[in-house]
Amino acid sequence: MAEDKERLAVLVGCNYPNTKDELRGCINDVIAMRDLLLERFGFDPSHVEVFTDVPVPQTTGLATGANIKATLDKMVANAEAGDVLFFQFSGHGKLMRKVLSKCCFPPIKLSFSGHDAIVPCDFNLITDSDLRQLIVRLPPGVSFTIFSDSCHSGGLIDRKKVQIGPSTVEETTAPVYHKPRGISGESILEHLESFQIKVQGTSMENPETWSDIESRIGSLLWGLFGEDASVKYQPNLANDSARESQDQLSNRDLVMKARKVLEELPQGYGKHQHPCLYCSDENADAAFLGHPST
Repeated sequence: MAEDKERLAVLVGCNYPNTKDELRGCINDVIAMRDLLLERFGFDPSHVEVFTDVPVPQTTGLATGANIKATLDKMVANAEAGDVLFFQFSGHGKLMRKVLSKCCFPPIKLSFSGHDAIVPCDFNLITDSDLRQLIVRLPPGVSFTIFSDSCHSGGLIDRKKVQIGPSTVEETTAPVYHKPRGISGESILEHLESFQIKVQGTSMENPETWSDIESRIGSLLWGLFGEDASVKYQPNLANDSARESQDQLSNRDLVMKARKVLEELPQGYGKHQHPCLYCSDENADAAFLGHPST
């Protein structure tokens, strides 16, 4: 195994303040993770970049789609054998259906496959295809861990084996403060349309079906963000619990410990959360972030 050289992290937390989709705690999540990476896993503060939608002392920049992708791209481009890379996203997730759309920047048909996405603060979706493009560029011997606390995050690592899948649990009434980290297509469309960008040839009135809504979302994303939009929406590319112990934890161990903690929460609060693991057999039992035995 290659010697551990650099430990680099990109942490993203979005609370979507002053919107109907506002969340609480996502920025707290990434600040707590930053502290954990520094104190437990030996990351250098200068190698941990934090993006949020509300300024905090630790913030590197605003959690826009372009900023997140550019930082991840740079991290992967500079990676060498033995490096440990980590990406955390805490915020809304979205499952997009398979649709066929017309986009007029320039006029062209786009085929959007069903896919999972995370939602940056500017609603410029980052999809499984964007993350797949990063992963295939990794040099041999580089460890890249993606930690997503969002709805529909299971498919973000496209085509990876399910090591620990979602649980089937008895339905319980969610606590009053519980808010799923998912967002509707209608809400994303509303946010994008609020920028008041008119996409030529695409009607924006009264979307009636999922295909209509998600076609419009795709057209708006390409029209608003151009090359900074997800590759899913670009015409030329569209078809293409760690603190408890100082002992070494494998990726599998960490997910199972998280599940146990959630199961033991009072009043069934944890029954709506299902930590999962998607990776190769070899990586399932590899040390989380390459943490050495003590």
